[in-house]
This record gives sequence, C-alpha cells and structure tokens, in this order.
Amino acid sequence: MNKKLYIVGNGFDMWHDLSTSYKCFNCFMHRTHPKKQKLIGHIFNRTDANMLWSDYENMLSQLDIIGLVKNNIATFVNCAQYNIENTFDTLYEDLRGFFHEWACNINCCSIENGKRLAIDKNAKFLTFNYTNTLENLYGISSEKICYIHGDTSNNNLYMPEVGHGDSFFEDKVHSMKDEIFRLVVEYGKLHTLNNNPDYITDEIITHISTLLKDLQKKKDTLLTNNIVWVSNLRNIDEIYVLGHSLSKVDAPYFSKIHSVLPYAIWRVSYFGANEKCTRKQKLCDLLEVSPENINVELFTLDELAM
Repeated sequence: MNKKLYIVGNGFDMWHDLSTSYKCFNCFMHRTHPKKQKLIGHIFNRTDANMLWSDYENMLSQLDIIGLVKNNIATFVNCAQYNIENTFDTLYEDLRGFFHEWACNINCCSIENGKRLAIDKNAKFLTFNYTNTLENLYGISSEKICYIHGDTSNNNLYMPEVGHGDSFFEDKVHSMKDEIFRLVVEYGKLHTLNNNPDYITDEIITHISTLLKDLQKKKDTLLTNNIVWVSNLRNIDEIYVLGHSLSKVDAPYFSKIHSVLPYAIWRVSYFGANEKCTRKQKLCDLLEVSPENINVELFTLDELAM
C-alpha cells in the first residue's frame, strides 16, 4: 500500500504556468463582468484592485465597514431596508458563479512548457484547487483524489467554495455600532430624517453581518463531507505539501490530517528565500504544535521537477 499523501495548493498549478492566481480572476472579471467588478471593489472600498484581488479569500473578511457606510449613507438613510438589502443582493452567489465560470475556462490541457513534477501517481491526493490538473496532466485516477472544495469536472453542478476564515467578524461589525449610528445621525441633520436612526443603524449592521457570514468559508461542512476520506489516511507516513500557502483559512483541514497522522514526516515546498525562513513555523502554527514535536523537511518545486 502506498504511504504518501500529497496536499496540493494553487502554487502547484501556477508552477505549471496556469493562470490561476486571484489577480488572473480579477483580469477575467474586468474583461467579462466589468460592472460587477466595479461594484465589488466599491463595496470593499478598495481603489487599488490588486489590493483586493491579490489575496482574495483573506480580503473577503476585510470589509471597510465605515467606508462602506460613508459611501452609501444617502441610500441607506433615505430608503433604509430595501436599499440596504439591494446593496448586497446576490453578491455572494455572484462571486461563486463568476469564480466557477473563470475556473471552468482554465485549460490545463493547453500547457505546452512540458514542466512536470516527479510525484508518485499511486499516492493519495488532497487538493484545494478547482482545476483537474492532476488528472489531465498526470493521469492520476480521480479515485485517488479528494477535491476538498469541489472541482470543474461537472460544469453544470459544480459550484466552488470560496470564502474567508474570520470567525470574529460579527464582533468587529458590532464594535462599530456607535460610529455607524453617528454617521446616520450626522446625515440626518443635513436632511429630513423620516426613519428612526436606531432602526437604520441596526439594519445596516444586520445586513453587513449577513454578507460577511455568506462570504465565510463553510469549513466545518466541507470537512464533515470529506471526513471519511481523511480518516482513511491512517497508513500514510509521508505528507508532501505542494504549492500551498498554509493560510489560516485552511487550518481545520491540516489539523485534522495531523490528528490522523501524528507521526508522519511533512515535506513542504516553499517559494523564495524569504518564505523558506518562515515556512516551518507557519506549518507549526497551523497545526498548533511546537517545532521540536514535528518532522519537517523543506524543498522547492523546482527540486522535484523531472
């Protein structure tokens, strides 16, 4: 029985020169859905598009709440509930739909550079990517792959799970209640305020919180849906991490794998000298273990090239 597990992240696709960065998603949005791209940038109050899209999932929780209220105060106050809802209407489903459309148009079969990694095709693969690179480029059986967030093999039914991992966004929104109330009242002094400012403030907070909840990655559900697959990894003694950012949003998956495979060796890829210096500690933080209690080896994807 093969004793290797590969955990695959977006850096794996990018190493093969696939256009899978969030900046590429931004370019796609600008080209195909410019009005929605502008609306999303407006809601997040990001004048520099690269600032939002370069770290897309983490930025989804970094809503500029006060800036958003200031930009939309006239709409919120004059037509309270309807327009507050309308500002955020379908944003989450739109983002998932656009992301799906973009991912389905990434064609790994078109790669002509010939770059390949020396990976064991008989191993198990847990991928955070939406593309079918493992199957189409490496001929790996789909039975050996767990697409933790879904994949693009079924264009009609597939809808990717994208989102942030912030668990404290509601506290953040409610901590700004006094400032939001002040903005509502201040606007009302300049205009006839027919609605109750307390009511308007509560409506704004409710709908911003709902938006951020919608944009939160459903980690527990995703892990539960794949818990049997992960739990069956008990014979693995080597874990290869290929091109994964080790982002906190994915901590629950890594922690579960570590709990199932506490004695496995972790072989983790890094990109650039700066990342190499922090890579082991970042993994330890993700797994909540001390560096001396885990066996970690680092390498670059180029070192694994055939």
